[in-house]
Amino acid sequence: MLIVRSLLLGLIIIPSIAYSQKSGMGLAEGSLDPVRGQNSFNLEFCYDGLKVGKFVNERDYVEKKKQSYNNKDKGDQWETSWYADRKLNYEPFFKQFFTRESGFSVASDAQYTFIFITTFIEPGYNVGVQSKNAEISGDVFLVETNDKSNVLAKIHIERAHSTGAAGLWGADYNDNDRIKHTYSGAGWALGRFIVDKRTGILSSHKLDKSQIVSRSSDVTFNNCIAQISQSAGGVPKMEKKFLQTSSKLM
Repeated sequence: MLIVRSLLLGLIIIPSIAYSQKSGMGLAEGSLDPVRGQNSFNLEFCYDGLKVGKFVNERDYVEKKKQSYNNKDKGDQWETSWYADRKLNYEPFFKQFFTRESGFSVASDAQYTFIFITTFIEPGYNVGVQSKNAEISGDVFLVETNDKSNVLAKIHIERAHSTGAAGLWGADYNDNDRIKHTYSGAGWALGRFIVDKRTGILSSHKLDKSQIVSRSSDVTFNNCIAQISQSAGGVPKMEKKFLQTSSKLM
């Protein structure tokens, strides 16, 4: 009984990161050399140009989902929760597991910033007798905190999802509950990837060059920089430029 309890506790504490054959992580552009010698990073998030499931435009998905509710108030409540959960759940879960796995702390005044642009969300579903895991894909940009147009590296995350405690306890019947666990998985994976790159240990979930397909356009990146700068009360620099161009993969 003690062994079973210990195993269950482990599932709660550590996300079980699942990858299909077409999922993983890879260094798309630049270099992670600046990671060396750092103790902390700033983390920012953006959802500009997001695709959800079969919907190319996130807004179309939101409207369709709202219409699925017979009660207008319930549809409006779902929409409010859909957007609010980014700050309330997705981003805190990402940060928590990023710091836990990498050993880095998160600080807004750190020299470098990781910007995670989510490009795709598969909400999944759970109807009891049948279920589908939620998944997310996106690009992580390593930039200078004081000049976020200076891009040092871009990491691509493909179809990361978590099948940890939420599925075990049946707590994933809600879209937002399923999705938040994909963010814990993505944060864990980024932390592991950075440590692997720093130490030279190969990641078991690396993507080969042919699988790295970035979906974040320059327009998307610049829009995200503008949003981040405005929320911080700053004036964005709108032209992205790479300081280093090494595209060496793991």
